[in-house]
Amino acid sequence: MSKPHEFTLGVEVEVVTSAQETVCGRVFAHDSTSQVVVLSVAPPASPSGSEDVLQQRGDRHSYRLLNTSAIASARVVDATVQVEDLPAPTLNAEQIDRREAIAVRQAYEESQRIGINVTLEAQQLFNQLCKTYVNVACSRVG
Repeated sequence: MSKPHEFTLGVEVEVVTSAQETVCGRVFAHDSTSQVVVLSVAPPASPSGSEDVLQQRGDRHSYRLLNTSAIASARVVDATVQVEDLPAPTLNAEQIDRREAIAVRQAYEESQRIGINVTLEAQQLFNQLCKTYVNVACSRVG
């Protein structure tokens, strides 16, 4: 791996950062646009007796986010591709619909507070009054 931006998903790499920190892990995600690589690393060592707590919480995965511009060097440790198959979260369609309806209603209410043919200062004053008083409305005169 000659350039830090050439990461293959699932490959185990060893990365040395510009701060001379060495990080080993499998490439979980890589985004060249935002210059970020996510490594799946071994969970940190836990004090004796706390392994049960980690298993109960489901902390079997640890991830490191690294800025690719801060990577001094990177080398492939194991070229065998192993992509983690994590289950996708389930979506609650009713909750999504409720949140959408609330957002649409709020956007409509905010649009009704925009004055027509008013100065910027008058609109700002009205906006501040709306924060103070709950039932403030403007009449549409156009």
